[in-house]
Amino acid sequence: MNGPRASMALWAWASAGLALGAAAPAWGQVDRRGAADAVEGRVEAVAADGVTVVFERVATPVEWWSWDQVRRVRGPMAEKAAEFAKLADAAFRVRARLERGDEAWASKLAEPYYADIGKIGGPTGALLAEAMIRIRLARGASVAAVWPWLDWTRLQHGRGVKGGPAWVGATIDRPAVIDVDRSLAPRIAPMFSRLTTPTALAAFDSSGDWGRFMKADARTRELAALYRAAAAFEAAEPDAADVVPPTVGGEDDSVTLVSDLVIARIAAGPERSAARERLVKRLSGGVFLDPLDLSGEAPTGSGGQASPAWLEAWLRAGIGRSLLRESDEASKRSGVIQMLHVPARFAPVTPELARLCLAEAIAVLRSLGDQAAAAVLEQDLAQATGEFGNWPTEDPEPATESAEPADGTTNAPAPTGARNTRPQ
Repeated sequence: MNGPRASMALWAWASAGLALGAAAPAWGQVDRRGAADAVEGRVEAVAADGVTVVFERVATPVEWWSWDQVRRVRGPMAEKAAEFAKLADAAFRVRARLERGDEAWASKLAEPYYADIGKIGGPTGALLAEAMIRIRLARGASVAAVWPWLDWTRLQHGRGVKGGPAWVGATIDRPAVIDVDRSLAPRIAPMFSRLTTPTALAAFDSSGDWGRFMKADARTRELAALYRAAAAFEAAEPDAADVVPPTVGGEDDSVTLVSDLVIARIAAGPERSAARERLVKRLSGGVFLDPLDLSGEAPTGSGGQASPAWLEAWLRAGIGRSLLRESDEASKRSGVIQMLHVPARFAPVTPELARLCLAEAIAVLRSLGDQAAAAVLEQDLAQATGEFGNWPTEDPEPATESAEPADGTTNAPAPTGARNTRPQ
């Protein structure tokens, strides 16, 4: 059985059996990677999703292990587990490579399994999805990174439900690419531009990948529909007409945020203005972390409560890009000012959005006849390529190498941290 519902059923069965003293399968062992001692537990199920282990304890009686955590399963389920030995090895090596900053080799290992992500759920699927987010962002494939982020969102549905198994693994020990409190990816904003991703954007709306998200939970369906609408609008520019954005339930604040960002850009005048006002209200009423303050401490007087810096970047970009659609010059210039906050202050936390905002600001200033200001920004853009990544982004093919080093070391250069600098 696969998926959260199957694991909950296993938990219920196992708990009932333990409580009533019913006969249970023989206990086996799980050899966990990185641990000297085997874990004593009843391996209740093995599948592509992971390994379900039942313990004789009250706290977390059922755990669902990602395959990257499992070296070997002993006991009655050993033969069945052997069918997934290659997946387990690949998942472990993908995680290890990414934790060392070797996205190139991680891509070679992860891509074949991610191609079957529709058949791999649970913690193992979530691990592969996070891996592909990191891999695609690292190579500049910001549009293609939407797919694994939506997969991660889809697979998280049901995690943490009362009575469900506790996940073990399913994460990569690197700086976070997903804000787990909001289930949004700071570097994958619902904003696209033909100026930065023309090749990828052209094929995005027609991709067959949308199908699996339309069958997912309501939250994932709504997010997928919003991102698709945003991309379709930009792909049609400059001939895009106002569109009717997807309707969302309004019960999830992250979905509401994404909805307002999309509506403020693509909808007709009154609806667009109303969504923009909601974004302005969020911005003016919020307290945000300073992206250039490495301490991560909330501002004085905030009571220790502050929203992440990337959220301010999304709001300013969303407000600014909405103003660009107004007909008067004053609104467009106000939009440019909002957008320039992003490359000036937030490039370390959301470089793709910084790149987009800078490119669109240049284009708008040129259209307004302000060639001098546009030229200055173009110089900033040229100087900032190291900070913002490759320019322009064209979703290149994965990097390839001739052979994996025999000693298991990486051929990739050591990763470099984002520089906390403002354009001069």
